[in-house]
Amino acid sequence: MAVTPVVSAPGGLSDAVLAQYEAYPCPGHPPGTAEPEVPDWLGYLRPLLWPRRQDLSGLKVLDAGCGTGAMTSGLARCHPEVNVLAIDISARSLEVAARRLGGCQGGNVRLRQLPIERANELDERFDLIVVWDVLHCVIDAPRVLRTLGDLLTPDGALIASVRAPHGRAGAVALRSLMEALGLGLECPEAIPRARSIIDNLSATHLFQRSEWQQDLAAGGDAAVVDLLLPARQRLYNALEVFELVAESGLEFLRWFCPNMYCPRRYLADADLLRPFEALGSAEQARAAELLHSRMRNHVFVAVRPGHMPDSPQIDGDNWLEAIAVPSPLFRWRDARQETGQHGETVFAVTSEWEGTRATVRLQSWEALIVHVCATGQCLRDVCEHPKLVSGLGPLSAAQRAELVRGFLRRAIADDYVLLAWA
Repeated sequence: MAVTPVVSAPGGLSDAVLAQYEAYPCPGHPPGTAEPEVPDWLGYLRPLLWPRRQDLSGLKVLDAGCGTGAMTSGLARCHPEVNVLAIDISARSLEVAARRLGGCQGGNVRLRQLPIERANELDERFDLIVVWDVLHCVIDAPRVLRTLGDLLTPDGALIASVRAPHGRAGAVALRSLMEALGLGLECPEAIPRARSIIDNLSATHLFQRSEWQQDLAAGGDAAVVDLLLPARQRLYNALEVFELVAESGLEFLRWFCPNMYCPRRYLADADLLRPFEALGSAEQARAAELLHSRMRNHVFVAVRPGHMPDSPQIDGDNWLEAIAVPSPLFRWRDARQETGQHGETVFAVTSEWEGTRATVRLQSWEALIVHVCATGQCLRDVCEHPKLVSGLGPLSAAQRAELVRGFLRRAIADDYVLLAWA
């Protein structure tokens, strides 16, 4: 990979931030480190953003601010049919990215040294732009997003991950402590001292090493710097995410895992929920964030103003022409059998995303519906599938269809089943 000197543009990185990532490419990935298992987040997005696409062949993706290539590497391994251009201002980071990509580079993946605020120099348009864990360190995030949004195809989308305040409260407190001690990156003792402080924290401190163990173990010194000694860190609560998107000239489409931003996920009492249901979507998301209290990041999808994916609706007249896609974020093959509250058999399926673990428990007949839907048949054929006809008991065709639709309505609301066109 050819590396040439580049300069930042207005709204981009400060000299201090660039110096940090040149010295400590992040996320850290020492030689010989195994690639982490990454959920198929692009497979999750396909029915949501491009519900009429049968596959992702030829999809053009820009990984803007790719760092050491964590997202790019995951994409290349999981979706070799997708074309990825990964850009970053840091030469050191791109060297790490090139190493971990190995044989993928030059096939469906290209690397280029370019600041994201200068992405308008690219003579290309993209179906998807990924901005992962970048906006916290740029000077003018709305300006950067506006530049990137101009590179989207008409039906393209931008997915971004920004750092959230509450799940990082302990790290923020330790960062303030390091500043009070005068321990910045220019101090040789800063990283060893930070490690010693982490190792000797009280069990009651908000920063719990166990919650960050994977980051600290895999990332080396770069992880310590990123958590406790960042040159710049702008955190966004859920309400500020909506403001950021509006200022960028894009339109907020959805959260990546929207049920996490619903107060009903955290409160079961109808009387307690009633005031929250009167709030707008942004205020409900903010309330859910506070009820959760430990979100580390917010992941959201934005599109060009006025664009809305042509997705089928479970209550639409032509719902039987759709297909139901079990969310690839869940480990369906690892479903475990449990005993329910009334002695019945249930199947538990889990997903883990951005530090949050979700578990869905299905009755046997619900698991059977998911299993048949996974064959990729349209819902008209699913409802008449021999396994459902025999497994759901003596029901008429209309009753069976309504039973399937009722279950899918709940499954879609809870985000473990998605609808697309057959």
